[in-house]
Amino acid sequence: MALVMKNTFLEIDEDSNPKAAPMRRRAASIPRTWKPGVCSIDGDSPQSDDSTNASDRGMPESCPANLSDRGSQDNCSEDGREDASQASWAEMVSDAVPCTTPLQLQPRSKLTSRSRAFVSARAPPEELNVIIGNVVASLTQTEEIVNVQVQQGTMGGMTLIMAESSNPHPDPNMAFSWAKDTFLRSAEQAESTYIMGYGSDPFTNLDALSFSLNIGCVPVAHQDSACWEIYEQGFCPRCTTCRWNHPAENDMMKVIVMITRGA
Repeated sequence: MALVMKNTFLEIDEDSNPKAAPMRRRAASIPRTWKPGVCSIDGDSPQSDDSTNASDRGMPESCPANLSDRGSQDNCSEDGREDASQASWAEMVSDAVPCTTPLQLQPRSKLTSRSRAFVSARAPPEELNVIIGNVVASLTQTEEIVNVQVQQGTMGGMTLIMAESSNPHPDPNMAFSWAKDTFLRSAEQAESTYIMGYGSDPFTNLDALSFSLNIGCVPVAHQDSACWEIYEQGFCPRCTTCRWNHPAENDMMKVIVMITRGA
């Protein structure tokens, strides 16, 4: 069995040689050529030949923050001159230490009240909302109507206007007449919103207490190239051969007006 001696230091009695210069004692038992396991330099292996097992087992795998301090204590040779290789190694280790520090997050920009509010592309334009509001106001002026509720939809969808009548057997003629007239008059005052088929018969009776219609909005890009026949008549006589722009699904909204019986 071989006998191996590690971490052995020789003590020299200074009194026996008073002219000898005082020996600088190392502050740690890590050899100068020891290199940490993770921050290996110049392609060396994590453990050099002259590193001891005791030192290797006691050191963590990550680079300790005080390695540069240990290197600074050992970078002076016995003749008082600075060891360039040890100083270079200490600088490289100290530069590698910040790799274990957490990443610095970029500061987030603050919100400002001057930012423009988000508006969905499918949200109804203001002109269409005004038309719906005028119809609701006309229905509330009817004697039998006691309450009006609106289920607002988006462009390409459907909006439902429900008028509650106080009569168990309501007569919708008066209320529907005012509502249809309000639709047409309000659309005439709009710039880019039309009752589809306003030139003929734009309203479709669903049953005795409800009717429907389609409202179309001309996009700004189609103001000079829109097919006005489809807005006025509700259809295009040229069909697929028409060279003018027709409203897309998201440019129209279906509206249903119904009267519900009171209790």
